[in-house]
Amino acid sequence: MELKGSLSNFSLPDIVQLIGSTKRTGVLVIKIGPDKANIYFDGGTIIHSEFRDLTGQEAITRVFKEEEGGFQFLADQEAPVRSVALDWMNVLMEAARVQDEGGKDDFDDLDFEAAMAGPAEEAPAEARPKGPAWDPAPVKEKMEEILDSAFGKKARKIIKELGKDEGSKMSLLEFCEKAEKYVYVFIDNKQSEEIGKKLRAAIEESVL
Repeated sequence: MELKGSLSNFSLPDIVQLIGSTKRTGVLVIKIGPDKANIYFDGGTIIHSEFRDLTGQEAITRVFKEEEGGFQFLADQEAPVRSVALDWMNVLMEAARVQDEGGKDDFDDLDFEAAMAGPAEEAPAEARPKGPAWDPAPVKEKMEEILDSAFGKKARKIIKELGKDEGSKMSLLEFCEKAEKYVYVFIDNKQSEEIGKKLRAAIEESVL
């Protein structure tokens, strides 16, 4: 995969998401003035990073603050060491957690569906909600109102994903977890936990 360009045209979180979601192996080289940062991937997982005198998560968090520079992805390059034990999504979440308010705009346009894609663990039978058939329409409508009221246009991708949900109790509960992570990374990490609680409450109230 040929991937190169300027950070003024492509944000670093976008680039990391693309490499991670396509499960590539290699090194992302970012040139920032006289310095160079390297982020190594193995099957889409970030296993090492280095920038100036920093390594691991600290290096990624620091380089994410840069908005000018060039980048190039070199496929099939092995990391000299392993300094990160997190998948790409968790690395983005941690970087977002320590970013100041001005750095959050870099995350606004990331694709929700691609970011959250991945096999969901099936809950054991005894943990699945039981009861008669139910109508998910009013529940999904209430969840949409919660998201729209809290974030307006910023929630459009989450609401779109909610509309595609099959509407079972279990799938909606799984959606709550994904939505909470999305809000944490891409919108406002201070509100993510509270929004997750409100969305789950909308589901729980429907089955009382």
